[in-house]
Amino acid sequence: MLRWHRHAFRLVWRAKSTTALKRPQIAPETVALIKRMAAENPLWGAERVRGELIKRGIRVGKRPVQRHMRSTRPPQPRNQTWATFLRNQTWATFLHNHAPDVWACDFLPVIDLGFRTLFASFIVDLVSRQVVHIGVTRHPTDAWIAQQLREATPFGPGPRFLIRDNPATPVVSLPVLGGLHHDYRRAA
Repeated sequence: MLRWHRHAFRLVWRAKSTTALKRPQIAPETVALIKRMAAENPLWGAERVRGELIKRGIRVGKRPVQRHMRSTRPPQPRNQTWATFLRNQTWATFLHNHAPDVWACDFLPVIDLGFRTLFASFIVDLVSRQVVHIGVTRHPTDAWIAQQLREATPFGPGPRFLIRDNPATPVVSLPVLGGLHHDYRRAA
């Protein structure tokens, strides 16, 4: 009788302990979203994909994201490829390599004598470190920013890349400037 009770006791506690250690299942839609993000953005790591999921209100750990990303991406070869070169390239290296094709722009809030807020927009060439253009407005919009960029390049094509901080002003995107790549970096 005691042996049977001891055996049943072990079985019950073994079942309870294994169910407590199981990981919560991730919804199939979330797994599909992780795989799609990994396939569409090969330079993103697990932390970046996880951050994008958190922005969408989906809470997933880093390890499950890594596991599902690993199943999506093929293993990288040992030799140096273009993708590994880009993955290993730092922001400073990118700026050094592409400085002639890069401009930076930002807004500076200015208070006038009537205590009203004005927004000064300035564009800087990274090679010469000179201010290329300055514009001032009370209400910056996408159209106004696009016009400022057109005025900064009156005689032909401008830069290939435009670095712009995440704006505090109500500006969303610059779709009117074809061929210009944008990078939004948060100012430190």
